[in-house]
Amino acid sequence: MMSETRRTGSKCIVLLAFTLFSHMLSHSLAVCDETVAPAEKGFAVVELFTSQGCSSCPSADKNLQRITTLAAKNNSPVYTLSFHVDYWNDLGWEDPFSIATATLRQRRYASVFKAKRIYTPQIVVNGQTQFLGSDRERSDASIASELRTAGESSLTLTATVVDDQVVVKWTTDDALADLLNVALVQKEAERSVDAGENGGRTLKHVNVVRNFKVVRTFPAADVVLETPKGFAASDYHVVAFLQTARNGKIHCAAQVAIEESAAGR
Repeated sequence: MMSETRRTGSKCIVLLAFTLFSHMLSHSLAVCDETVAPAEKGFAVVELFTSQGCSSCPSADKNLQRITTLAAKNNSPVYTLSFHVDYWNDLGWEDPFSIATATLRQRRYASVFKAKRIYTPQIVVNGQTQFLGSDRERSDASIASELRTAGESSLTLTATVVDDQVVVKWTTDDALADLLNVALVQKEAERSVDAGENGGRTLKHVNVVRNFKVVRTFPAADVVLETPKGFAASDYHVVAFLQTARNGKIHCAAQVAIEESAAGR
């Protein structure tokens, strides 16, 4: 748990960092998605560990919204994920989007980074760089750096609703990764917070991870994700990415829309 630290420096530096990030995003090609073979440019998986119970987190949530909007505007291969951890839930407010797998994932990153503790808000980019989630300069610089690095492999996805589940089929040519991470992602979410550090505020989130699975079996096998109450396929998508457990390195990422099965739900 970490309170936000205000960044200092001239407005010119901030503007320059933002401009460089925008330039990199606008000139990047789609990579490792459901229709495009590996491109010469890179990609960025941006994981935010956050909580509605943390007063420092709304600024990081807004940063992720900014990154997501900019990536969509420029059709750039930046995959943002909002992981709501559950260790804030006994401190005055139970985050309705919190999942235990988010906390477990953050603890695994702590092991990779040899960190003694976990905190919110935290951003991890491509499993290799971590920093305070509200730090826009670090966000832009880290993403721009990853977009300059060529992708290593390809990942193909389809996602279909079958009864109350989403069935994800996938294939890859990657020979290095030993993990496939699959996330059921709610594109937008909003909630009025009644208690805790953010009591009285209405918080908005983007790309909230509602279900998350890690697959260790290769070659490819279907991944089945349970859907939350009130699920509508049009409000969600699936993000998947290949990763090496030992060092956290993410090799490739893909995002796909969720289709209804031919027989309907």
